[in-house]
Amino acid sequence: MNPPLNARRTSSSAESSDLLQTTDVDVRRTRVRRGPVRRGPARRGGMAVLIVLAILAITLALSYSVMRTQVTAVQIQSNASRRDNARQAAEAGMHIALRRMHDDDWGGADSTFGGQLGANLAFTAAYQTGDDSLAEGDADYDQWPYRVTITATGVATDPANPQHQATHTIRSVVQVARRKRAATPAGWSTVQSYAVYQWKPNSGNRFVVEYPSRIAGDVRVQGELKLCDDYPSYASAAQRLMGDLNAKRLLGMGDERPFTGRIDMKYSYTSSSVKSLLWSNLSVSTSDTNPSTAADWTISLSDSTYRLYEGGKEYQIEQVAAVLENETLEPDPQTNPLGIFYRAGQVEIRDNVTIRGTLLVVGSTIADLYIDGANVRFEGVDLPPLDGATQPEQLPVIIAGDDLRIRSGAMVAIDGMVIVEDEFEVQQADQTAIAMNLQGRLMCQELVLNGRNEWDQSGTWYQYRLNEFYYQLFGYGPTLFFPDFLEESYGLVVQPKIMLQEPASATSYHWQDPGQPLLAPHDDDDSLVWDLLAWGDAA
Repeated sequence: MNPPLNARRTSSSAESSDLLQTTDVDVRRTRVRRGPVRRGPARRGGMAVLIVLAILAITLALSYSVMRTQVTAVQIQSNASRRDNARQAAEAGMHIALRRMHDDDWGGADSTFGGQLGANLAFTAAYQTGDDSLAEGDADYDQWPYRVTITATGVATDPANPQHQATHTIRSVVQVARRKRAATPAGWSTVQSYAVYQWKPNSGNRFVVEYPSRIAGDVRVQGELKLCDDYPSYASAAQRLMGDLNAKRLLGMGDERPFTGRIDMKYSYTSSSVKSLLWSNLSVSTSDTNPSTAADWTISLSDSTYRLYEGGKEYQIEQVAAVLENETLEPDPQTNPLGIFYRAGQVEIRDNVTIRGTLLVVGSTIADLYIDGANVRFEGVDLPPLDGATQPEQLPVIIAGDDLRIRSGAMVAIDGMVIVEDEFEVQQADQTAIAMNLQGRLMCQELVLNGRNEWDQSGTWYQYRLNEFYYQLFGYGPTLFFPDFLEESYGLVVQPKIMLQEPASATSYHWQDPGQPLLAPHDDDDSLVWDLLAWGDAA
């Protein structure tokens, strides 16, 4: 029997409801089951991509690092190679610079030059006078002007990038070897053998020596020699005066004679009375010598600068004022190493003046030097000795183009050689008003050593004094020597205050023409020789 319709519908509905419920459940279950299946593979794939990307990043980083390390190593090697090349270029430049100093095309001290050593190698070299390692007060500071500092810089360029360069600098110090000085004028060596040399052969040129003056050393007279010309005009007094000076010498009481060495002169130019005083009374050795032009050159200043060696620094000769007082002039190793000072025209020297070096007085019209001050001193400066030499050598301390006159009030000491083209005169003055001691050598055309006022008495006065001297010889405790009698009784000072004598030590003198370098290549050398003192990398 069929169920009622409503029942069937209900059943159907129930079935349907059950079916729906079952379906919903299945659907939900199905969704639940499918959901993880879909998302699971997606998560695993994303992680793999991340891992792959990380591995790629690490690989790239490592590759870049390796590449960068390799590039850096190549760059370091390239830089090191350039630095080595720069050092080699500097060394090559230094060798070229040293060799160039022996060539005629050397630009000289304080010059620069450069050169190419290859497509990517070059150098520059610079010369500089002096040595920075020497400071004022150092024992070798006077060597400063004879040294040259050489700086050589090598440059190596990267051929691929010219902006990349490596440089290296080497510094060396050399010193010129002093093997020979510049040639001296004809007759210079002849002059050096005399304390006083009259250098112009002329019978009219004066050579006058009044007492009390003294020349110790050999003398060359080229004109007429006059001795005791102003006083004593009483011949017997002059003979006794000179004879007693010699007697005191023979007794070991000191030598105060006007001449102590040999005199080379032309006998026919000199009076018999003077020759008698020399031979009979003073026991002075003489030689009959014809006039000579061994030394006959003109003093001039052709240049206001000088050099120590060919190619060396040019030094300016320092000009002085017309009047010098309270002043000291001396060499400066960096600006005036020889200590040469000059004036074109007359110079007057007053109190408290010291000159160490050479005073050169020149001029086309007047080149006179006057000394009338107290505490005046000229000192020669030793030149750096030549290799193997032991004897000191100096330049003259005074070179006067005309006259040198020492006047009343002068108290002067001259240690060195004096050259006067015309007249060297010590003017007449009181005994206490003038004094001069020249210890060196004197070369002049005319020599006039005037007397002292106290001694300048008439012939009659000397005749009376000689008679008094003889009379007291018979008394008690007589004075045995006429000059001593004059000093004790009348205040005439016997000790000479005007003295010219040879140098105390075996000093020789060098004539320097400012137009020529002081040093010259030795005969055995083709050029100047340089001693290498230092070599190293520049700081």
